[in-house]
Amino acid sequence: MKKFWLAFLLVMGMGLSIAQQVRIVVVSHGQASDPFWSVVKNGVEAAAKETGARVEYRAPETFDMVRMAQLIDAAVASRPSALVVSIPDGKALERSIRAAVRAGIPVVSMN
Repeated sequence: MKKFWLAFLLVMGMGLSIAQQVRIVVVSHGQASDPFWSVVKNGVEAAAKETGARVEYRAPETFDMVRMAQLIDAAVASRPSALVVSIPDGKALERSIRAAVRAGIPVVSMN
C-alpha cells in the first residue's frame, strides 16, 4: 500500500489538482480477490477517499495480458487525469502504455 501512496503522490505532484476532479485509473494484472491485490485495491480506495479523487480499479478476471492491454487501451480512450499500471510483461503492454504517454496521460508503474 505504501507503494501506491508514493505513486499517487507522484501523480498529484505532476500538476494535477483535486479541484479539477482528478480521475485516476488503476489497471493491475492481479485480481482483487487475491490477498496481495486486495491490499492494493484497499489502498487505492483509501487514497481516493482521503484526497477526493475519483479512482477506478480495473483488472482482468484471470491473469491475461491481452485483456490487461485492452483495459489500458479503454482507460486511455476515457482520458483519465493519470494512469497507474502494474507491468508484469513489458513487451505485451508496451504499445498500450506508450499510447497513454503519447496521449499526454501521466503513467506511473506500481508493484
